[in-house]
Amino acid sequence: MRGDTQLFHALWLAASTADASSVPHAPAIAGRTAELAAVRRHLDGGVGLLLVAGEAGIGKTTLVAAAARASDAFVATGRCLPLAMEVPLLPVADCLRSVLETDATWFAEAVAACPPQVADALAALVPEASPRAPTRPDDRLLMTTAVASTVRALARRRPLALLIEDLHWADPGTLDLLEHLLGRELPLPFVGTWRSGDTSTAERSDDWFTRVRRLPRTHVVPLGPLSRTETVEQLRLVGVVSPDQVDRIHARSQGQPLFTEQLAAHLDDATRLPSLLADLLDRRLTGVTVQQWAVLRTLGIASRPLSPDLLAEAASLSADDLTTQLRLLQDRRLVRRAEGSADLQHPLLADAVRRRLVPGEDVAAHAALAHALSKERGAEPGEVAEHWRGAGEVEHEVTWRIAAARAAHARFDRRAEADHLVRVIDLWPDSGDAEEQTVTLADVYLRAMDALRFSFRFDEAAALSEAAGELFDDVDDGVRADLLFRRAIYRGETEGLEVGLALLDETLALCEKLPVRETQARAMDRKQSWLYFIGRTEESYLVASQQVEVATRLADPVLLRDSLMRVAWLAGVAGDVSRAMHGLAESAERAGVADDPLGEIRRGVYATDVLLACGAPADEGLAAGREALSVATSYEIDNPQTMLLRVNVASALVRAGRIAEAERALALPKDAAFEVDRWPAHATLAVIEVRRGRTAAGLERVETVWAALPESAHFEYELLAYRMDVSFWAGVPTRTLDTTLRAIEHTIEGVPVRISAPTLLAAARAATEDEHGRHLRDLAQRSDLLGERHRDDPYLVAHSLTIEAEAERVAGRGRSERWAESAACWELLQRPHDAAYCRWRAAQCAAAEGRGTLAARLLKRATAEARDHVPLVEAIASTSAGAG
Repeated sequence: MRGDTQLFHALWLAASTADASSVPHAPAIAGRTAELAAVRRHLDGGVGLLLVAGEAGIGKTTLVAAAARASDAFVATGRCLPLAMEVPLLPVADCLRSVLETDATWFAEAVAACPPQVADALAALVPEASPRAPTRPDDRLLMTTAVASTVRALARRRPLALLIEDLHWADPGTLDLLEHLLGRELPLPFVGTWRSGDTSTAERSDDWFTRVRRLPRTHVVPLGPLSRTETVEQLRLVGVVSPDQVDRIHARSQGQPLFTEQLAAHLDDATRLPSLLADLLDRRLTGVTVQQWAVLRTLGIASRPLSPDLLAEAASLSADDLTTQLRLLQDRRLVRRAEGSADLQHPLLADAVRRRLVPGEDVAAHAALAHALSKERGAEPGEVAEHWRGAGEVEHEVTWRIAAARAAHARFDRRAEADHLVRVIDLWPDSGDAEEQTVTLADVYLRAMDALRFSFRFDEAAALSEAAGELFDDVDDGVRADLLFRRAIYRGETEGLEVGLALLDETLALCEKLPVRETQARAMDRKQSWLYFIGRTEESYLVASQQVEVATRLADPVLLRDSLMRVAWLAGVAGDVSRAMHGLAESAERAGVADDPLGEIRRGVYATDVLLACGAPADEGLAAGREALSVATSYEIDNPQTMLLRVNVASALVRAGRIAEAERALALPKDAAFEVDRWPAHATLAVIEVRRGRTAAGLERVETVWAALPESAHFEYELLAYRMDVSFWAGVPTRTLDTTLRAIEHTIEGVPVRISAPTLLAAARAATEDEHGRHLRDLAQRSDLLGERHRDDPYLVAHSLTIEAEAERVAGRGRSERWAESAACWELLQRPHDAAYCRWRAAQCAAAEGRGTLAARLLKRATAEARDHVPLVEAIASTSAGAG
């Protein structure tokens, strides 16, 4: 339990009582007095995640169900199933649906109190809750935000707790969402159960369990076997009181509750009691009738509770016959009632059922279930597809896989969407008459590539883009352009941007022959981005302007506004701040967009980015970002654009020496799990961490970012600057220098000087040899940073003077006057840490020149300016001690 005092206190209080009767409203449960009290207390007033963990059959479900029944809060419950991997966010939808079905008014009032986009997003998760069509999935975090907003609003109106059982079976989207909700520190309790020691648990799920246990608001209650006294109590509850029988059962079960329960039901068997649970469960199925076996087989294949109607149809029984057989099976403790449905007494019985199937029997059972489920309103297509797969019905599986991909897309789970579509591609050649499908194979390829890309499976997406080349001769020019555009993306990122640009030109040439289409605008967007990246900035601006024309013809106001803002941003990073800010401000009006919170957040990102690139004071960046952050807060939007906005605001504060304030503005907990689509936030936090003295954590974090990103990202100037900065202040300056120099060598001439200057400065700071200094000075010269063109720009002058000073330092010709001049420039820009660094270097030179009084004065001032920058303060103190 990781030393948690509150949880220990709850367990201790409970353990000090005589029995479960000390827990108000406690249901009948054998033993587990302390654990029951702990879970109950958490449900009624805890926060964070309480995980009840133990082996199969140890009593996890019994414990949490008892605690939920005794709780004063409404416990919204969802269950993960063996097939849950095929159904994104299934237990989350179950939790929300349980609230809706219990009190529709409570649910409706809570959703109405949330920002407008919440109802749109929930329509994809709980369709019966909203008549709206699902919202356009700008990114997966919109669903996370919608769920967070909804549960927060529900909890404000009535005590609420969330219980998700069998998290070891959860789909990745559910685990990611739960981890994200925990990171947001929602003021309500979460309880989950986890089967430990299960070798079938997915590696990704095991990694999640390991990671989430480290969060400060996660606690684990481990369940072990019951004592003999507790086993006596369990057997008394089922009517076994004979001491001899108790001894026999406990000797076999060793306190394992499910084993104990099944042995108790097996006492009438005259044969020797089995010594293994699996053997017992197999024997418990001996002697069932044909109709009983049909029920057990159907439930075993389904691996979840089934409604009576669905179970009757899948098992080919009349309603009356089913009722009779369920009563008999319940008496034998083989099935149980589960909220109006029937289920096997325990998931391990499903394993036993499947072990008894003869060849071909499972195929028929899967087919019967698939047929029955297909008729159900609201059936989960991923589950239906998996049963068609078990039945070997390829054409039906393809149809339902496509539906499952659409459902996953609507739920923002691009991983699951990609998996379904890749499966469709694998099946397609054998899927019979393709004309019966609602989509073409080319459509499937396009959707699959996009889903793979958005779930960061770049290599798989690239492989599909090549395989899709076989379709080029069988599709029209429009689809060919769509496929060619994807190929351009992946070949450009793997073989070089020049290769990608050539393919983009082919794409755009095809589009010119066709009516205007979205691919044309997207290809232009990619082209201008790559041109900018390789330094062809004037061409980039021209293509961006052409994209505005195409977006106008498409009559897509959102795309048009994005295009207008991109043009404004390009003007800003080229130095025309006034034009950029004006263009951003009027983008919504020009595009005809109203009530566009996502666009307002993007505008804030562009505006703060321009101000950072031009060296504006931190307060100007804060003012530019404040309105957009207010929109994000008001609409409860926590998407990648909001993250980038926070990164820009935090970066402005770091430059201003306001480190603690920067960490608060970034709003990324130190123990937050790494997510690749949030790498800028993690890289920025690494910069903050080293300044606050957490150098090892910062270094580890930035290297995690570096390792997780594709190789093409290793040429991003901002990423290079982050990594150089962290390495330098962590005391390993040369660790990343050569990598950085190689990355910028071939692009430096064309990258805007305002983008390249911070990276060149970070590299110069890390230089230790004269060769490095000469190389960096040459790169700065090629970037036009050292020319006369920018002599009236204080921001670029500060960079150029400092790089010159660093080159002189490594050449052994450092001068205090040069460093002092650089310090004055940084001071003018309100960059105290950069000024302090330069004065520290100036003091070192002054001391070497025999000017001790000047050195002392410089060090004193540097100490005052370096406040909140722990490694710089330590470096200054070390120099002061040496001088003394």
